Amino acid sequence: MYPPPVSVSLFVLVVLLLADTTRLFADEWIRKADMPTARMFYGAAVVDDKIYAIGGMGNNFGLLYKTTEMYDPGKDEWQKKADMEIWRDFHCIEAVNCKIYAMGGLVMNNDWISSVEEYDPQKDEWIKKSDMPVGRSTSASTVLNGKIFLIGGWKLFVSFADVYSYDPLADKWERKADLPFVSDSGAACALNGKIYYMGGSSAGGNMIPTTNVVEYDLATDKWVRKSDMPRPRAGHCLAAVGQKIYAIGGHGLGNTVPIIDVYDPQEDKWIREIEIPNPRSWFASAVIKDKIYMMGGSPLCDGFVLPCQIALPLVEEFTPDGSNFSVYSQDKLSSAWGFIKSDK
Repeated sequence: MYPPPVSVSLFVLVVLLLADTTRLFADEWIRKADMPTARMFYGAAVVDDKIYAIGGMGNNFGLLYKTTEMYDPGKDEWQKKADMEIWRDFHCIEAVNCKIYAMGGLVMNNDWISSVEEYDPQKDEWIKKSDMPVGRSTSASTVLNGKIFLIGGWKLFVSFADVYSYDPLADKWERKADLPFVSDSGAACALNGKIYYMGGSSAGGNMIPTTNVVEYDLATDKWVRKSDMPRPRAGHCLAAVGQKIYAIGGHGLGNTVPIIDVYDPQEDKWIREIEIPNPRSWFASAVIKDKIYMMGGSPLCDGFVLPCQIALPLVEEFTPDGSNFSVYSQDKLSSAWGFIKSDK
């Protein structure tokens, strides 16, 4: 059999590439039930496939919250739970061994606190735990090997580089290697036994977002610089799905970032851009069954020009189709052309 004419071959090639791109990148956003309490500057964690939204602030720099609300994605319903003991915002929330920990933040008299509370979803109650070594806000946090890592932060317009790990079973804190730079308002996540810290401000007060990316190795207790983010961010979130890390939302230099950037740690490359339907900063995110939930936050906040004045109840579910694929459409060119040239 003779090969098809070149014009037919090119047409088939384009169809193959477009079809492959659709298959890999058919991302989907779905609007879900609003949060009962519109909030920003808060945290969220997942236990038993339920999301717990905790603390934060309402509109126009209003009163702080100590409220806990649980979201059930299966039912698309919210339920009120027991309040924390302390009102707080700009704090960290993480879950370990089916317990949730609220750490640090600011209280209503603008005091930077070191308080730690533990929430038991089964008992629906909070209890006090050992304080953080230092009081601060806008730290990043994540969980690795059953321990919570608290990274950077700020107090009195000073950013910090220090890192601490918390062992919930022993109720003890331990100092770890500092970041290579001072930073606050960044985001962290763990993937494949490493911690990634991205973005944040280097000036205190969330004023100058950066593109910094560093990777932490627990075995060596060292941080290593990685490829910078495509755009500066602070007040954003990171989510790990399908061996990729999604940098979501936040504010940049004078704007709220309307793009998700996707990072491949194995290749140390940024590989995708995904539009956000409702860009915002200082929201919370969670991952359940490879779906990313983007909840609350403020649409008018860049950390410098515009103060955050509007707290949203908005909840959106994002399914990053193709996140588990390691081959993308641009890598299909040679194989597609080979298929066209074959005499089958």
